[in-house]
Amino acid sequence: MELCRSTTTDLELEFIKSSYLSHLDFNGIDFSGTNLTEANLSGKDLRATNFNGTNFSGANLSRADLSKTDPREVNLRGANLSKAKLYKQNLNGADLSGTNLSGVDLSGVDLSKVNLRGANLSKAKFYKQNLNGADLSGTNLSGVDLSGVDLSKVKLVDLDEIRLKLLAFNEIRPMDSAQRISYFNNANFRGANLSKANLSGTNLSRINFSKVDLSEAILTKANLSGADLSGVNLSGADLSSASLIGANLSQYKPTYTPISLGGGSKVGLDLKKINFSGANLSEANLSGANFSGVDLSEANLSGANLSGADFSGVDLSEANLSGANLSRANFSGVDLSGADLSGANFSGVDP
Repeated sequence: MELCRSTTTDLELEFIKSSYLSHLDFNGIDFSGTNLTEANLSGKDLRATNFNGTNFSGANLSRADLSKTDPREVNLRGANLSKAKLYKQNLNGADLSGTNLSGVDLSGVDLSKVNLRGANLSKAKFYKQNLNGADLSGTNLSGVDLSGVDLSKVKLVDLDEIRLKLLAFNEIRPMDSAQRISYFNNANFRGANLSKANLSGTNLSRINFSKVDLSEAILTKANLSGADLSGVNLSGADLSSASLIGANLSQYKPTYTPISLGGGSKVGLDLKKINFSGANLSEANLSGANFSGVDLSEANLSGANLSGADFSGVDLSEANLSGANLSRANFSGVDLSGADLSGANFSGVDP
């Protein structure tokens, strides 16, 4: 059965939008090229349907079954797809900007090069997703489990929008850009690949980043307060002016199996080649971390746990180390000019 094509009349379009659709069976229909703008197809069985070139902008497809459909070049801009079935769907290159995909199971769905700008993906399910080249800037990912997902080539931040806000307000704070651009509340990134990802100015507070690959990632002015960064790979990352208040940067938790280098010693977090200048690391857990050669000038490390850390050759000029735990730390060749060391614990440190 074929329905109206792109030449749909106003009368036909009003019929398609109407409540009469609730009584019709659409399984296997050819909708290719049809204008279904703002149509109400909520809960409909649309399996094995041809949607090639269909315009679904603003349509209600919540709880609809879209499995085994042909969605090539489909326009889903602003559509409601909450709790819809998209199992193993190929949405390569589709326009899903502003779409509601909350609670949708996206397991096996090809989202490469998809435009998800401003979409609502809260509590959506991802599993080994192909997101290569996808645009997720401004997307709501609150409550999403992204563990094991490769996000290294995904656009998560709109730098042009940040620049516009910078011009408008003459300043930019981590929470400002985050609240307006990215929403990651309670998201789980455990084991995800974010190498070389640009997350500058993003709000990533209290997020699970354990065992995530953030090598060479751009995290300037990002808010990582209270984030779990245990076991994370930060080699070459830029964390200048980032906020890591209360973040957990220890390499291992009691639930993990520690690596032994002989004699039972545990490997600490390797933070070499990372730019921490001006970063806020107050109250962070950095026990046993290797900071050798790192720029920590003007960094805030007040109240941080830095016991057993290696600061050899580190620039700590003008840094705030007040109340920090520096017991058994290595300070050979360190620059502490202008640093605040009031109330710091230096027990076990060689003079």
